[in-house]
Amino acid sequence: MKIRGDPLSFRYSLRVKFSLITTAIFLIIFGIVSFVLIRQNVNFQKQSLLARANTFSNLGTKPIGDSYKFYFESGFLRFREQLIDTLALNEDIFRLQIISVEGEVLFDTVDLDSQDEKTAENIEDPEILQAVSARQPTQLTGQDGDINEIVVPYSDDFGARPFSVRYFISYESIYKEVDRIILTIGLLTVAVLVVTLVAMTVFVYLLILKPLSQIVNAAGEITRGNLRQKIDLATRDELAELANSLNQMTERLKKNIEDLKQLDKLKNEFVYLASHNLRSPLTAIKGYVDILLKNKSLDREAKEASGKIAVSSARLEELTESLLNLVALEENKQPLLMK
Repeated sequence: MKIRGDPLSFRYSLRVKFSLITTAIFLIIFGIVSFVLIRQNVNFQKQSLLARANTFSNLGTKPIGDSYKFYFESGFLRFREQLIDTLALNEDIFRLQIISVEGEVLFDTVDLDSQDEKTAENIEDPEILQAVSARQPTQLTGQDGDINEIVVPYSDDFGARPFSVRYFISYESIYKEVDRIILTIGLLTVAVLVVTLVAMTVFVYLLILKPLSQIVNAAGEITRGNLRQKIDLATRDELAELANSLNQMTERLKKNIEDLKQLDKLKNEFVYLASHNLRSPLTAIKGYVDILLKNKSLDREAKEASGKIAVSSARLEELTESLLNLVALEENKQPLLMK
């Protein structure tokens, strides 16, 4: 905001300062709120995903185990087809293993499309071995603190538990959703920020900066000597009180100036009258002194006294003429000539 008569840099204007402060406060508040909401949403999504994974693993272990038992050796294609259809019911399960109670990996979905014969793999992790041999479903936690594996024992129709099914859980869908939410919030933040800044800038300009600019401009006019400048504000707030105080100050300043002018006029009149009143006696004194100085009958002492009177009279006349000339100059009149 450039104010006339004031070399105020744009980067120091109230509008810029207000915009920066508003932006900072808005971003901090919006960032904190967004972080809390996203975190709550992520936790809710993880709980929902884990609930679906538990339901899927508990309901899917029996058909997956039966399909493996009946078709893996004799009809792998049938087993493969049923397994793909089952896994399609939950996209958050990205991998599956069938592990014997001894820890041997009987099947792994990473080999689902491979035609090569795979070498036997044995599980050595004691936590996984304990989960495989357990009679109840077991949830395994990863290094990030999230449950990323579920091991469910398979029981055939006769109650035997020859193996367990190990489900690998993926949180990729949640992370994609979080990315989408962050992008949406980012775009929404920019849009709301722009609208808010524009609205608040207009609001602040109309209610604060514009009246303040009028006050500053009026103060500049008063500084340059324009005491007729008045500020009319109808804001009914502190700015209006400031404008009213400035108007009162201007009126008092005008009155003081008028009083000083009146005093100066009285002073000039006094000096003028006093100087004129001194002229007549000075003229008489000078005349008598001239007569005394021309009188040859006076002794030396009287002549010296008459000479001193003449010198003092000349000085007093010079002072009187100077005062008259000073008054004339102040009133823009032609200075009087010394007589």
